[in-house]
Amino acid sequence: MKQLLSLSVALLMACVVFAQNITDSYRPGGFDYNGASIKTFSVSDLTAVQFSRGNLQYNPTLDKWRFALRQYQFACNDNANIAEGYDGWIDLFGWGTSGWNSGATAYQPWATSTTITDYQPGGSIDNDLAGAYVKADWGIFNKIENGGKFAGMWRTLTKDEWEYLIGNNTKRSGKWGLATIAGTFYGLMLLPDEWTLPSGCSFSSGNANGYNTNRYTYAEWEKMQAAGAVYLPASGNRYGTEIWDIDTQHGDYWSSSHCDEHDAYNIRFGHDYIIVANNERVHGRSVRLVRRVQKPLEGRVWVDMGLPSGTLWYSCNIGTSKPQGYGAYFAWGETKPKSEYNFSTYAHGTGADALTKYYSGDGLTVLESGDDAAKNAFGASARIPTKDEWQELWDNCTGEWTKYNGVNGYMFTSNTNGNRLFLPAGGLRSDSELTSAGEGGTYWSSSVCDGYQSAAWRFGFSSGGPGIYDGSRSYGLPVRAVKGGSQTNEALAEAFDENGASIKTFTVAEGRTVHFSKGNLWYNAAANLWRFAPEQYEYIGEDNSNASSSYNGYIDLFGWGTSGWNSGANEYQPWATSSTAEDYFPGNSGSNNLTGSYANADWGVYNSIVDGGEQAGMWRTLTNDEWEYLINTRSTSTACGYDNVRYVKATVSDIPGVIIFPDSYTHPNGVATLSNVNTEDATFSGYVLTQNEWKQMELEDCIFLPAAGCRVGTSASSVGTFGSYWSSTSSNNSFNYVQVLNFNSSELYMVGNGRSNGRSVRLVKD
Repeated sequence: MKQLLSLSVALLMACVVFAQNITDSYRPGGFDYNGASIKTFSVSDLTAVQFSRGNLQYNPTLDKWRFALRQYQFACNDNANIAEGYDGWIDLFGWGTSGWNSGATAYQPWATSTTITDYQPGGSIDNDLAGAYVKADWGIFNKIENGGKFAGMWRTLTKDEWEYLIGNNTKRSGKWGLATIAGTFYGLMLLPDEWTLPSGCSFSSGNANGYNTNRYTYAEWEKMQAAGAVYLPASGNRYGTEIWDIDTQHGDYWSSSHCDEHDAYNIRFGHDYIIVANNERVHGRSVRLVRRVQKPLEGRVWVDMGLPSGTLWYSCNIGTSKPQGYGAYFAWGETKPKSEYNFSTYAHGTGADALTKYYSGDGLTVLESGDDAAKNAFGASARIPTKDEWQELWDNCTGEWTKYNGVNGYMFTSNTNGNRLFLPAGGLRSDSELTSAGEGGTYWSSSVCDGYQSAAWRFGFSSGGPGIYDGSRSYGLPVRAVKGGSQTNEALAEAFDENGASIKTFTVAEGRTVHFSKGNLWYNAAANLWRFAPEQYEYIGEDNSNASSSYNGYIDLFGWGTSGWNSGANEYQPWATSSTAEDYFPGNSGSNNLTGSYANADWGVYNSIVDGGEQAGMWRTLTNDEWEYLINTRSTSTACGYDNVRYVKATVSDIPGVIIFPDSYTHPNGVATLSNVNTEDATFSGYVLTQNEWKQMELEDCIFLPAAGCRVGTSASSVGTFGSYWSSTSSNNSFNYVQVLNFNSSELYMVGNGRSNGRSVRLVKD
C-alpha cells in the first residue's frame, strides 16, 4: 500500500502557489497565441500534433480551465483540497472527468471516488475517451482560458500515440529525455520533430543518469522552450484526497485509451524509467493536451472550416491569388472595382435618401445574383457571405490578430478540423483614398442593415478584436467568397457537380461520353485566374477589346492554343492579340493539334479553373470529329415529337445561342414545346425561352452555347449574333486554319477558320 509522502523544502519551492488570476501576461517562447507549440511532434507515421503550453488546471469555484502558466509548474499538495467548492487550482484528475455526463458515476473534475467502476464512460469497461464518449476528453468538452477559449480545440493522446512519441522510430528516436530545470523542477523533456539545439545548451536522450541526464538553468530552459521543447513536470498523482509520488519525482499523464475494467493507459516516468503503462482510473493524474497541426495556408482554394452549415470559404480575397493579398475593392452590390467610392458613382442610388435598389421601395434585403461580386468572379456556385455566415465562422473558429507573410490581419482556425483562413487587414476605400490598411480589415456581407438601408452589414476586425458592424454601401471593401452550405443554389447543384461538370453525359464518339462545363471559359490576367461564366448564357462581349497582360477584368475570346503554356508558338498567352496566323503554331508547326506533345496548349489541360475543380488536367477541348459526332451523329432521346434531339437554336433570357441536349433528356412540364430541333438553318428567334424556363431545362442538363462573337486583334465583333467555338484540331485545308463550330441565325457548321482570331472555349470532362 502506497503511503502519503511528505514534501521536502525543494518541492515546496517547486510547487508554485498560484494567484487567483486565471492567466498572466507571460507568453512562452515556442508557443502561439492560443497556447499551441509552434513546432510539431509526430505521434504516428501520418499524424503530428502541437502540444499545449502547460499541464491542464481547473478551478471548481470559478468553473474555469487553463493551462499552467509555466511548463514546469504544477499544483502539488493543493490537489488535496479537491472539492466542488474549492477556490483554487487543481491539476490531477480521475480518468474521463471532463465535466461532461458520460454515463459514468464520477465525471466531474473534482471527483475523488476510489471505486474503480465509477470511472467507466457509458457504464462500460470497453469505452475510450473517443467516438460517442469523446466529450469525456477534457480538451474536447471544455474551453480553456489561455488555450483559445473554444471547446473542441484540444484532445488527449491515445496509448499508441504516447508510445510512438517516445519510441525508437525514425521520426522520434533520440528526441526525449529526463531533465531538471533550475535544480528544482524534475520532468520529461520532449523535442519536436524538427529540432536545432540552441547555442549554449546541450541535450542527451533517455534516462541514463536519471533527472541529471539534462540540467538547465532558467535561462537555458527559456532557450530550449523557444526552440520548441516541451516539458512534462513530475507532478505525482492523487488517490482520493491523498497526494502521492511527488517527492520521489514521478510523473503520470493520462491517455484517452482504456485498458480493462480497472485501468486506463498512461505515460509514467521516474528516475530510472519512461514507460507507457496501465494504471487505475480512480487515480488523479496529470493531463497534457495536444491539438491537430494547423494546416498551411494555400492560395486559390476552397477551405472547409468544419462549419455546421457545410459552407466553404475561399482562401483569398477577390482580385488576388495570395491569402495575404488585399485584392480588389467593391462598393456593396457592385461587381467591378473603380477609382472613386461615394454615392456619386454608386450603381444603386445617388445618396442615402436616394436609393434605387435594395430599399423600402422594392423590399430587397439580400444581394441578387447579378449584383454579387463573388458570383461574378467565381461563378454561380459562389456568393458573398450573409451576415449569419460571418457569425457562423466567428462562432465556430478561434480567431487572433496576427501577421501572415508580413501582413497584419485576422487568422481563423477551425475548432473541428484545424483548417485556417486568413483575412488581411486591407482597410477600406472612401472617395479615392485607401484608409486603415494594415490597421484593420472590413469585409462585405450580402445583407442590408435592418432599418438603415443605405448601409450593409460588414465583418470587421483590428488588434482589439472582431465584430459585425454597419457600413455605407458606397464604401469600397474587399470581398471574400463562400459557396455551399444553406444558401446553395439547389437548381445549379442538381445540374452540375461540385467541379462544375454536367451530371448527365454527351456522346462524342462511339463508346465515348463527356460532361460539359457549366459555362464558357473566362480569364482575368491581373489575377491570373481562370473560371467558368456565372451563367451559361453570359459572355464578356465588347470588353474583350481590353485584352492585355495587366487587364483586371475578364475576357472570354482567345486565340487558338493560348493556354499560357509555352508551346513553342510565338503567341501562347491568353491575352494574345496578334493577327498573324503563324504566331499560333504550337511547336512552330501548323499541323500540330492541341493533343499529344502539345496537350498543355489546351486551356483545360494546362490550367486550374477556380470553379472547375481547381486542378490542372481535369478538362479539355473537343476535337473536330467529336463536335461533328455530337451535333450530327449521336443517338439521343425523343422529345416533343422529335427523335434524337441533339441541338436547337434558341434565345435564352434574350441571349441568342445553341442548346445542346444530353443523351438522356426529358422535356420539363410548363416549358415551351421544342421547335426546329436539329435544324442548321433555323433562326435564334424560332425557339425563345424565359430565364425561368431555361432554368428548368438546365436542371435536365441542357448546355447553352451563347453567341459570344469573335475578336480580331483588339476588336470584338458580331457579339450576340454569331458564335464560334474552338476545337483542338488543326485544319487539313490550310495551316492558317483550325476547325471550329460556327453558328448564326441562318447556319450551324464545322469549318476551318483563322487561328489568330479570338473565339469562345467550352471545355468538357471525360
